[in-house]
Amino acid sequence: MLEKLRHHPAWPASLIAVFLIVYITYDRRWTYSPIIEWDVCNYYSYIKGVLFEGDPYLRVWNVDSNRMEIFTYKGEKSEKMTGGLAFLYLPGIIVSHIFASISNDFSPDGLSLPYRIGLQYNVLIYLWIGFFVLYKVVFRLVKNHLATFLSLLTVFFGTNLFYYAAVENAMSHAYTFSLFSLWLYLSMKWIDRPSQKLSVAMGLIAGLIIWVRPVNLVLLPAGLVFLFANQGPKKVSMVMRKLPMHSMVVVLMVIIVLIPQMYYWYTTEGRLLVYSYGEEKFFFNDPKIIDGLLSWRKGWLVYSPALVAVIPGFTWLWHRYPGASLVFSTVVLSFLYITFSWWCWWYGGGYSQRSLIDMLPLLAVPMAATWYLLFRFITPIRLGLIFVLLALISLNVFHIWQYKNYLIHFDSNTRKSYWLHFLKTQHVHGWWEALEAPDYEAAMKGHR
Repeated sequence: MLEKLRHHPAWPASLIAVFLIVYITYDRRWTYSPIIEWDVCNYYSYIKGVLFEGDPYLRVWNVDSNRMEIFTYKGEKSEKMTGGLAFLYLPGIIVSHIFASISNDFSPDGLSLPYRIGLQYNVLIYLWIGFFVLYKVVFRLVKNHLATFLSLLTVFFGTNLFYYAAVENAMSHAYTFSLFSLWLYLSMKWIDRPSQKLSVAMGLIAGLIIWVRPVNLVLLPAGLVFLFANQGPKKVSMVMRKLPMHSMVVVLMVIIVLIPQMYYWYTTEGRLLVYSYGEEKFFFNDPKIIDGLLSWRKGWLVYSPALVAVIPGFTWLWHRYPGASLVFSTVVLSFLYITFSWWCWWYGGGYSQRSLIDMLPLLAVPMAATWYLLFRFITPIRLGLIFVLLALISLNVFHIWQYKNYLIHFDSNTRKSYWLHFLKTQHVHGWWEALEAPDYEAAMKGHR
């Protein structure tokens, strides 16, 4: 009993959730940020426009000259972003609306302070569920509780997920991290014992994943990892026979989940399917994968260097689960290719490569394998390697502190600007001059 309690998957999920509650409460971001700003405005327009005003053309935006002021205006077409994230906002919005409705100090209009505070805390339940099920997924493949526990903490504190869970957590990335974790868990359970109920649940989660961020459709085949992880030929044959019929159930549920979005498009533009990004597009002949991972502007491995630890873990997984590792590498490479083929490969303003947070649940597995490998070294080497990994995790945390304090730029970093502020806590002369702003107009035409 005590052993099961000690290794319960609720531990890392609860530890991270408690940390976030303390951090969000201490930071009080709603006192210096409108919370509903930039991309969040696109998602929140569904809440304010459709839910509160019954107007699908109503838009929300924040004022450049006064960050705390939010205004509404009329759009002519459908909202640029899909509405899946607005749906996930609903628990926090409902609680906030009840409070605002019974309070004499706040207007129940969807934009007053309670709603902004509600958005900051809303992500917590999703992240708790995400880390809870991810523990089970990672442990199934690595079979070591301590390595699994440390992997989840590394994925949180050692990457930009920390920032998008604790600070700009009304963005989509912490939500999609949790949804993809749940998808992997349901895939694992379905392969263990296929059932219609699990197929329905998988379809609902897949629908939400696509509704929040359609490009994440490419991540869904990762669920097949468990089919090739030490499954016997009879088991594989049985699952493959059932896969077509259950896939139809999944697809049907995905369509059902997407009906509100299709109805919204039909209402605003008279079509069930709409490409709402205008001239923005992918350049599949010129993917910027190296820039996305290693550039000074937004390189994921530059600002979250602990991620290099997945490399030795992946080699271990390849030897242990070659079939599963092939699925793993195919999904990761496909996601990198599509993500960095987008015209704006740095994805506007933000800390590091926020679009890659969505695939972190998959990387948690080789991260756990790396921790497991560390335990097998003799003590002096083991301690040295653990110190290096902890230093890389700490560097990510410090980078986040720098970014919050305007010591790392949101889109214009260069090699010179990075090293001028490396481990610095105050601005250094020449830093502003060392920045190099990207040319958004040229990038949209393919000159990236």
